[in-house]
Amino acid sequence: MRKVSFSLGNSRGGNELNDSRKRKLPAFTLVELLVVIAIIGVLIALLLPAVQAAREAARRMSCTNKLKQIGTALHNYHDVYKSLPAGSSGSWHVRPDATEALNALSSLVRILPFIEQSALYEQCAALDKVVSTWQTTVYPSGSVPNNAWCVQISAYRCPSESVPVPSTASVFGYSNYLACMGDFPEHSNDGSSTSTHVAHRGVFSPINRNVTSATNRSLMDPNILWTKLTGITDGTSSTIAFSERCVSAGNINSVKVGLGIHDSNAVITVSNTNFADWNPRACLELISGNEFLAGKTRTEATTYISKRYADGRHFANYFNTIIPPNGPSCQVNEATDGRSMNAASSYHSGGVNVVLADCAVRFVSETVDCGPSTAKIRTLGKSNFGVWGAAGTAASGESSSL
Repeated sequence: MRKVSFSLGNSRGGNELNDSRKRKLPAFTLVELLVVIAIIGVLIALLLPAVQAAREAARRMSCTNKLKQIGTALHNYHDVYKSLPAGSSGSWHVRPDATEALNALSSLVRILPFIEQSALYEQCAALDKVVSTWQTTVYPSGSVPNNAWCVQISAYRCPSESVPVPSTASVFGYSNYLACMGDFPEHSNDGSSTSTHVAHRGVFSPINRNVTSATNRSLMDPNILWTKLTGITDGTSSTIAFSERCVSAGNINSVKVGLGIHDSNAVITVSNTNFADWNPRACLELISGNEFLAGKTRTEATTYISKRYADGRHFANYFNTIIPPNGPSCQVNEATDGRSMNAASSYHSGGVNVVLADCAVRFVSETVDCGPSTAKIRTLGKSNFGVWGAAGTAASGESSSL
């Protein structure tokens, strides 16, 4: 029988065959791998802004819906009480009495029942009727209590807001939506019957019932009446009711959330009745880029503006149509109730949302016509602050389309 031997691969021919097979195995070179990684990086870089833009578009749409909800609540209030809510007074739907909490609740409180917050409104109304409770909570001098003023209301928060909802209950309720008081830098009433207020030109006014005014232009001035929609003679489709405001996270130097202040020699420092020198330029000169100049801000921006939904005072829940959207806000003196130019602001790219008196929501560019920066404050007649100023007045004899 013939013997057959087998080679176990140690022959030269077997080695050549194995080497040939190894050479034919597919593989990426280092250069090819780096090219693939670079391509993936480029695709991510291209897609990420698109994803972020889509998310911001969704947040902006949600913000639009919340403003429309506020506008609808104003109209529903009008349907029930035959007038719009007052800009600042007590919780009653009629002219409040003198014992009612300094009459300084914001309009956001009065529309609570119309945004499905009736229970919270009843809590606010109960607190409102105790003057000492109001003075130690909405006008606090010490720690902030945990009560109805401290509720964080989702309907009043813009989804694009960068400041998170406070984790503690002992923080006043935030609101990204401010009432429009037109193109006049009004200040809040100090509670006395001798306070003098010159003009109220917007849909809302931070003045309570004790005040006597030379020219009452606001639809929400509780000194006169709680005005009907028919009182908006400039047209409900041309008049702003609410807009947006960013909440301060502590950076008082940021233009969008800060509050500028002038020294005693500044052009803008004037008395309550002399407005000859008031103009936006004095406020705009306090900033450089997106920051206020050193030493030109007030800490109140971190505790008041957009941080007290129930507070009806001007520096907490109002804005003017004087300074362009996303511009600086300024106050004229060190007094807490000093007259101020409060600008609307948002984290939406390029402008802010507004809800008009007819419930329509518009996006207003930060480059909207605001007239010349040297334009002066007016108490009568058409606004000197361009399209933006005209949109803020309710009955100044002009109609402007945003």
